[in-house]
Amino acid sequence: MTISGANFQNGATVAFGERVIVQEVTFVNGSELKVGIRIHNLAELGARDVTVTNPDGQSGTLTGGFTVEN
Repeated sequence: MTISGANFQNGATVAFGERVIVQEVTFVNGSELKVGIRIHNLAELGARDVTVTNPDGQSGTLTGGFTVEN
């Protein structure tokens, strides 16, 4: 999947909450990350917050930015 935003840095991490496993994050440029994930079969359905954290500690969260569906 692609995450679009601003001020991303190489080495940024991404989190989607419980039971959504981030397998890889590829820095494309300061406004785009490519993210590979795996969703556990027991993951709760519904909207999830997406948090990106840069290596310098700056982070941002998009509330409800990702949805786990059946």
